[in-house]
Amino acid sequence: MNIKTKKIAYWLTTTLFALDMALAGVLYLLHAPFLMKAFAHLGYPDYFPNILGVAKVLGACALLAPVPSRLKEWAYAGFGITLISGFVSHLVLGDGLTGTDGFGALAPAMVFALLTASYLTRPAAQRSSRAGMDSRVQGHGSEGALDSSYVVHAPGG
Repeated sequence: MNIKTKKIAYWLTTTLFALDMALAGVLYLLHAPFLMKAFAHLGYPDYFPNILGVAKVLGACALLAPVPSRLKEWAYAGFGITLISGFVSHLVLGDGLTGTDGFGALAPAMVFALLTASYLTRPAAQRSSRAGMDSRVQGHGSEGALDSSYVVHAPGG
């Protein structure tokens, strides 16, 4: 995939994903009746949509805003955990892929695919820097051996 195509794919998938998460977050905060029914069906407490709604809106903002790459990484991880949890919750309850009312495991799986596409096509500048970690790791004859200045010694030793 050339750089231009990758950039287009990134912005398309990221924008669609962030809009989906932001809309879901707002609907959670508004306690949309159809979503409250779905949360009750899954056995989640009534306050859970409030927590998840705030997290989804903030995470969507983090993906679209010029914030440090570490924050974007946390947003991707949080969304991934949330979507996998939704997928598993529906399967455990026997909803199957579509469920009886359209809410099933397929929806979080499809959104997870969109999240994955966004993550895999993100620009190198948005990837977390490992410079802090790499500066502490020295070759010293074996790959990844730690510099002795970072070794913790036991008291008296």
